[in-house]
Amino acid sequence: WELTEDDLKTIQVEHFLLPRTRRKIWYKIQRLKDVRIGLAEANVVDPDAVWVLINSGVRRAEEIWMLSQDQLNTMVDREGLNSNTAVQLWRKIEERKAREEKVLGIRTALEAENIMDAGAAAALVDCGIERPEQIWELTEDDLDSVLDKKLGLRSRTAMELWSKIQ
Repeated sequence: WELTEDDLKTIQVEHFLLPRTRRKIWYKIQRLKDVRIGLAEANVVDPDAVWVLINSGVRRAEEIWMLSQDQLNTMVDREGLNSNTAVQLWRKIEERKAREEKVLGIRTALEAENIMDAGAAAALVDCGIERPEQIWELTEDDLDSVLDKKLGLRSRTAMELWSKIQ
């Protein structure tokens, strides 16, 4: 699974591998790597989980975050996913959904003030802002702290936000 595309091209030439077979293998390797990345983001270390998810139809890391609890339970019952892994994954999915809801609320509040910075809402959430009304309680030091952490808030946006807070 550590093969590169060039490795596969060499194998194709030396061992008469069909181009279609080479593309299928490359596609599987990419899926495996992508699902591994998604599980790493969720801090799941179960090596079998990668295969269970792929065999259950998960093709990309983003698809992990769209799984329902029923789908995970089915993977436990039918595909052999470890139940502790399923519980851990479900908690991470719930945490991510909660974070996304916070980001959406803050983004909406910023957009209402004509602050159009895609990364600003996520940066504020990552620094502890949970509700849109908390934005207006920020101090200049708070905004400087968010900038120092380099989480996606641009200095221009911070200055614009500070002028609206005042």
